[in-house]
Amino acid sequence: MKDFNWPEFWMAFIFAITGGSVHVLGKLAAGSYKSRWGVVLDLMTAFFAGALAYSACKYFRLELWATGGICGLAGHAGTRAIVWGERYLTKRLGVDDQQEPKP
Repeated sequence: MKDFNWPEFWMAFIFAITGGSVHVLGKLAAGSYKSRWGVVLDLMTAFFAGALAYSACKYFRLELWATGGICGLAGHAGTRAIVWGERYLTKRLGVDDQQEPKP
């Protein structure tokens, strides 16, 4: 953990939560939530998507400004970012998710 850059991580966290908050505020204004748990779950998903994006950015050694932007966009996209990543990986790995598993 000596190489871990905590200030950079917190910057990515703030961008992801800010992106997620913008998304949540838009849904609140539209009246899309039935309970407060939807708000909490969307913010947790925004953080998780931002953390995944941060990990990918660190892996590809992107600049700090690009990392912040990507984390913010991933936080705003939330579950859509996770689904996009899943589709990309299954396509990249050659896994066909439409086939039924063989017994």
